[in-house]
Amino acid sequence: MAGGERDALVVEVVRGVIAEVHPHGSRPTVTLDSRFDELGIGSPELVELLQRVQNTFGVTLPSELLGRAETPRDLLQAIAASHAPAQQDHGVVSPPNAVAGSPAPATASTLIDALDWHVSATPERTHVPILDESGSPDDMTYAALHRKATAVAAGLLARDVMPGDTVAIMLPTSPAYFTTFAGVVLAGAVPVPLYPPAAIPAARSPVSAHRHPR
Repeated sequence: MAGGERDALVVEVVRGVIAEVHPHGSRPTVTLDSRFDELGIGSPELVELLQRVQNTFGVTLPSELLGRAETPRDLLQAIAASHAPAQQDHGVVSPPNAVAGSPAPATASTLIDALDWHVSATPERTHVPILDESGSPDDMTYAALHRKATAVAAGLLARDVMPGDTVAIMLPTSPAYFTTFAGVVLAGAVPVPLYPPAAIPAARSPVSAHRHPR
């Protein structure tokens, strides 16, 4: 594939993710140097984007790309440097294994409905595959996500977080991010993911709440 075609295809994949994540939002101009945070692509969306890039170009991207990719050009450079086929099992992310004979939560109308369905029907199914700092799998099941998110929700409610409040989450892609996000939703609040700086000062909490005027 020629360089220009590869550039255009990367941009097109990014546009596709934006269109699905923000179906009712404006369509921002996407270039190779557009920043993902300015395009509305956070950590969960980046996981999906990298999976699509792997499938589109037939490559395996390095796991550390999840933490360092900031623009489509970073993806393009990773594609150029990769020669391994995507079928190998050490890629940046692989879709969770489907559970044979299990129906989809077709009646779920909210994220919590879907989570409750999975906790009841497929509690040990992998919700999201995660790699720890050493590159070893640290996958999270639906049961584990629900258990930990419930504890987060209880902590927020104990601190007088009310339904409709916004809760800023400043965490890297990690198990803590996913459990905190789900916990905020369980508490009835609105999660607002923020990209963390290179290092979060120990004295400051990575989660803060803001109450709308009533």
